[in-house]
Amino acid sequence: MDRLESIVVAVDFSECSASALGQAARMARADNATLHVLHVLESISVMHAKQGAATTEEALRDQVLSETKKRLKNFLPESDRPRNITIDVRVGSPLADVLAKLREVSADLLVLGARGMSGPKRLGTLARDAVRRAPTKVIIVRQRHSSRFTNVLACVDLTDNSWRAVREAVRIAKQDKAKLRLLHVYQAPWKRLHYKSPTTQTSPAFKKQFLDSHRERLEKFLEPFADEISGLDVGCRLFEFHDYSAGIRDYIRRNDADLAIL
Repeated sequence: MDRLESIVVAVDFSECSASALGQAARMARADNATLHVLHVLESISVMHAKQGAATTEEALRDQVLSETKKRLKNFLPESDRPRNITIDVRVGSPLADVLAKLREVSADLLVLGARGMSGPKRLGTLARDAVRRAPTKVIIVRQRHSSRFTNVLACVDLTDNSWRAVREAVRIAKQDKAKLRLLHVYQAPWKRLHYKSPTTQTSPAFKKQFLDSHRERLEKFLEPFADEISGLDVGCRLFEFHDYSAGIRDYIRRNDADLAIL
């Protein structure tokens, strides 16, 4: 399996980003990857701090960067640090600087906390935008989840692109000795196609053929990884639901998956 070589984790000193940092450090140690820890101070915050300060903007900027870098170095305990680690503090725009950092270090993975300092219940702005725009894999970490993954879920839509999700799920499941499930959420055609009279699309034989075909296609995604998944608890699941994304969320809740890969 391909190992990670370069991991970027963006930290804003929230509890959630502390969990993201711990998770990123753990994964970097496992693969002997370089961990790049990044904190971005928003330009407007530095500008507001200058108002009323008896110093130049350049001096204030240097002071803030220096103090923040010291704080960032202490944010991860010495015992948890991987062998190779870099610390980077910048003034700018969080999303733009995170994307720039990914390109600069040819990152294999970006790790972010699910929520920032503001603590909204839904996914934070940076995490949401990074998932859409990052040119690399992204892991979003929940608060207080910096330990190994125990139940890894690969969400598969049966397209060729799904293989990438399966490959990453296998890598992490093998690394953490976690359970591995391949999930395909489907909308039953015999419910979506409304006919006035019985047809082959509503017969028990058609339903069985449909499910058997989808299960076989799902299992084929695992065939190239036979050696890697040997000894792991592995399974394929077909889950009927009226909405694909809602079905994934419902399955995660029912089965306590702690990592979903799409």
